[in-house]
Order: sequence, then structure tokens, then C-alpha cells
Amino acid sequence: MPWEGYNFEDATHVRSQGPERITNEILHLEAYLLRNLDKNAILMLGSWVETVDILVGKLMPQVAKESSYAPEDRLLRAILGIQVSTSKETCLKLPIGGRGRVVDVIWVQEKGG
Repeated sequence: MPWEGYNFEDATHVRSQGPERITNEILHLEAYLLRNLDKNAILMLGSWVETVDILVGKLMPQVAKESSYAPEDRLLRAILGIQVSTSKETCLKLPIGGRGRVVDVIWVQEKGG
């Protein structure tokens, strides 16, 4: 389904840190923002969407230096050995002024991948 000249198959990119991951498990976003996503992190049919609603849930891996972590994150890593998330939310969102209803979702897969 074209959306302002883009197709959803153009929704992911491979970065130098690794490929973007399509997921609906984005911890720092409120459940309200993820309410219309299905198990594949794509909008469900029949969903009403308004400005800044998430159309596709995506995370991009990031390489972070130890010095760039917040002090509380460094403390958690040092004491408990907890890994701090190094992913950045790169969700595809409906732009300002947009609204509508999802009438179709088409999955396109390239041959060989």
C-alpha cells in the first residue's frame, strides 16, 4: 500500500551496527502507542489511526561507549551485570495532520531473502 510515495517494504534498513528489527516490544513506549500493532508489529486491519500513531514498530541497534551511559545505567551494569538496552526506537509513524483507517496490509517478500 503506497503511503506518500513509500511502500512498507521500504520500512527497514541495514545499518553499520546491524539490521533494523521489526518488533512490538519497545519497552520505553507506552502501551497506548502500541495498541494498534499486531504480533508482527504491523498495524491491524480496521485500526483507526491519528497523528503520530505508530504504523510499524522498529528498533535500530546502536553501539554505545561505556562513557555514554547514564550513571544509573553504569551502576546497574557494575553491580548486577544487567545489560542496558542499546537500541533506538525508529518506528514508522503517521505524520502530523494524518488520520484514517487501515483497509489492507500486504506482505511482500523478495526472492532469496
